Amino acid sequence: EKEIAAQMMVQWAEEMKKIQEELARKEEVIENQRTKLAKAKAMEQRHREKLIRNNEVFQTQYKKKCDEFKEIFKEAKEEAFGKLKQLDKVYEEEIKKIQKKEEMRIKALEKKLQQKS
Repeated sequence: EKEIAAQMMVQWAEEMKKIQEELARKEEVIENQRTKLAKAKAMEQRHREKLIRNNEVFQTQYKKKCDEFKEIFKEAKEEAFGKLKQLDKVYEEEIKKIQKKEEMRIKALEKKLQQKS
């Protein structure tokens, strides 16, 4: 009876040892998973911060390009209107010259008509 009890105690001790070893392995796996999760969270945070920085840089560059485009457009518009005003003046002068020539021709024709009559 003592022998059986001793064997049972040895068997129980072996089972407890196996259970403790299994528990230790599972705790190690859990700890590894926690480490991986912490690394993944840190990586995600760095990635998120990088995206935010990139977005800020993009917004700044986009605004700069828009401002440059607006300035170029404004300059081109002013130049075009300046050229149009110059053309208007040239055309007005040409029209005045043509009108004077026509007036002189009409007067000449009127003189010829008066001389004939």
